[in-house]
Amino acid sequence: MNEIKLTRKELYDLVWSEPLAVIAKKFGTTDYGLRKICKEFIIPLPKSGHWMKIQFGKPVIIEKFVENFEGPTDVSLSKIPSEENSITIAIESSPLQLLTKEIENDRNVSLVVPERLLKPDKLIESAKKALAESYGYSSHGNRLHAWDQLKILVTKENIGRALRFMDTFIKAIRARGHDIKISNRDTFVIICEEEIKISCKEKAKRVIISNSPYNNTELRSTGILSFNIDGFYTKEWKDGKLKLEEQLSVILAKLELEGKRLKNEREERHRYWEEEDRKRKIVENIQKGKEKQLEEFKSLIKNSQKYRDVLMIREYIMAIEEKAKNSGNLTEELKNWIQWAQKKTNWYDPFLNHPDPELEGVDKETLTFIKSNLMF
Repeated sequence: MNEIKLTRKELYDLVWSEPLAVIAKKFGTTDYGLRKICKEFIIPLPKSGHWMKIQFGKPVIIEKFVENFEGPTDVSLSKIPSEENSITIAIESSPLQLLTKEIENDRNVSLVVPERLLKPDKLIESAKKALAESYGYSSHGNRLHAWDQLKILVTKENIGRALRFMDTFIKAIRARGHDIKISNRDTFVIICEEEIKISCKEKAKRVIISNSPYNNTELRSTGILSFNIDGFYTKEWKDGKLKLEEQLSVILAKLELEGKRLKNEREERHRYWEEEDRKRKIVENIQKGKEKQLEEFKSLIKNSQKYRDVLMIREYIMAIEEKAKNSGNLTEELKNWIQWAQKKTNWYDPFLNHPDPELEGVDKETLTFIKSNLMF
């Protein structure tokens, strides 16, 4: 028997790469068998006409891969050399199954819900007292709840059961190193520093009130107890083939996996924003470097222009002095002017930059007085 093991994602990629009939032929099976396995693994398949549209270059819709799957992680495609070829599933434990088993084998955790409350947690004691003092509303199907307590919504008949279940749940949560808190009238389990909103409810259904002329409806409790993960990601466990009490290990495992998932997402977001901040700083530093280079180049241009002006001024002064000497007109007044001009040129020269008290407060770039806030 030739066996090829694929992950769910690899099988998804395979069935969207070519028609099922072609894939089935390769593995000596039928497209019906492939469809059956894909359905079991919650893998969407191309709609009728998908491959025909691709052949004629028409747009097609590719359904997204379903990440949230709690069943087997792998599938094996097996070619059996017989008249009846089939596909076999490699049943491997999923992370949820492995963690559930670990919790069931944890000696520090008691998963048995007792027939009566034994040394209840303080949160349970407070909720018990508050529920005893509350009364049911028809809008809630006559289920009882108490403000600022554990999120429990049950009829009077189910109070004891809900409290015992939640007491066992809270003690197991604490034994696993986690915590539980009440905030803004909601209940949260704290796992991996992540807050997961939970509730324990008796399910209710809406029924038509008999003898009502307008087909009015009301909620009526069903006696079915459920435990819920609330918020953006929802999950519910309820009485069915197994009582809610018998599903406690799975609930704990799912909550722990959810806490780890949320932590990983938070850390991934943190790494993402750290990387974005690093990239932003690199871009900012590059831009600052460019701006600095530009400012220095502008300064170079200004200083070269100053130097050119200084050379021109000095040539002009020398020309006046030379002409005066040659004509015998180098008077005392002209000598004083030459000294004055040389002093001002030395002040303006970017290489000398001599101070000149007479020009204090003058901007060399604009040759205007710098405005002062001083009041005279």
